[in-house]
Amino acid sequence: MKTLSRERQGEILIFFEILIWSFFPIVSKLAFLEIEPIFTVAISSLLAGVFFSLVLTFRKQWHQFVNIPWKETLLAIFLIGVCLYFFLFLGMKMTTAGNTAMFGQFEILFSFLLLSVFIKHEKWYWPHVLGAILMLLGALVVLFPGEFRVNYGDLLVIFSMGFAPLGNFYAQKVLKKISSVYFMMMRSFLAGGVLFCLAGLFEVWPTIDNLEGSFVFLILNGVVIFGLSKVLWLESISRMPITKATSLNSFGVLITLVFAYFILNEVPTVWQVCGVVPILGGVVLLLKEDETV
Repeated sequence: MKTLSRERQGEILIFFEILIWSFFPIVSKLAFLEIEPIFTVAISSLLAGVFFSLVLTFRKQWHQFVNIPWKETLLAIFLIGVCLYFFLFLGMKMTTAGNTAMFGQFEILFSFLLLSVFIKHEKWYWPHVLGAILMLLGALVVLFPGEFRVNYGDLLVIFSMGFAPLGNFYAQKVLKKISSVYFMMMRSFLAGGVLFCLAGLFEVWPTIDNLEGSFVFLILNGVVIFGLSKVLWLESISRMPITKATSLNSFGVLITLVFAYFILNEVPTVWQVCGVVPILGGVVLLLKEDETV
C-alpha cells in the first residue's frame, strides 16, 4: 500500500477542516442572539480548552510542558487567540455570515504579502500578484456595492486577518516542539482568559437565561469548531506551506454562503456573487506554482 506524502496528508486534513470551519460564522451569529460577541469567543475558547485538556489526559501527554518554546507560543497565542478573534468577533456582529466568510479570505493575501514578499519564509510566483489584485477587486465590489458606503464590520473582519500569517508562522515553529493538542489547550485557556477579562470590561454580562439560550451554539463553537477543526488546521500546516493551506481553506466560502441562506435566511446579494468570483479566482492563482520569481 502506497504511503501518502506529508503534503497530501495535509490536503486531506484541510478538506475536513473546511467542512467544519465553514459553519463558524453561522454558529457564532446564532450565539450572538443571546450573548455579546467577545463573551461568545471567550466562552467558546475556554470550552475548547476543556476539550483539549480531556484529550491530553486521555492520551497521557501532559509531560510536554518541559518542551514548550515560550516565546513563539506566547506570540502565536497573542496574535491569533487574542488579537485576531477580538477584532473578528467585533466585526461579525456588524456584518453578515457570508461577508465574514468572504473577507476572511484576506488571510491568504496577507499570508502572501507577509510570509512570501516581506520575510521570504515561503516562495512566491508571478500568478500570485494577479491573484492578489483579483482579491482586492472582489473585496471592493462587496465593500462598496455601487456606492461609497463603508460597513465597519467588514473592515474589522479584514483587519483581523492581518494577525493570522505571523501567528501561524510562530505556531508552525511551536508544533516542532509540542503537539497541536497541547498548543491548542494553552491557546484556548490563555486567550480565553484574556478575552473574558476584556469582555467583562466592555460588554454586558450574560445572564443564566442568555447562557442557556446559546448553550448549544457555544458547545458547537468551543468543542467542534474551535476544538476539532483547529487541530485539523494545525496538523495540516505542519505538513504543508501556510499560504497553500489558507488558499485551500478559502473554498469554505461557498459552503458558508449556501448554509447561511438556509439557516440564517441570508440571501446572497448580486454584489456578493460578483465579488466572490474574483476573490475565488485570486485564490486559484495564489495556488499556482509554475513561475519562480
